[in-house]
Amino acid sequence: AQEINKRRTSPLKCFIQVNISNEDSKHGLEKEDVVDFVNEIKEYENIELIGFMGMAEYTKDEAVISKAFASLNILKEEVKKHCNLVLNELSIGMSNDYMIALHHQATFLRLGSVLFRKEES
Repeated sequence: AQEINKRRTSPLKCFIQVNISNEDSKHGLEKEDVVDFVNEIKEYENIELIGFMGMAEYTKDEAVISKAFASLNILKEEVKKHCNLVLNELSIGMSNDYMIALHHQATFLRLGSVLFRKEES
């Protein structure tokens, strides 16, 4: 974040990635580290935090996916309140779970296979 802030000449809109699935294979901040990180970077004039992104566990269990997305939405609201920021964006949902993400107020979806998968004959 320091390097981005130093090199930019105008604000860059950014998401903070949070590891909402608690999987080692996923990246991002742990939920308990988010408020401190946001308070640190909100002072950078060339970084404009617009929201959070996260990926649920890859599973067919919709309850597990829904719980992960809900936790990020709750975190977003807590950070808005505690850090006095306007955060309107939530980047959650991929091809396998985008409908659940929409239910949890996703504003950005990462769709790939649902758009580009070849039909089976």
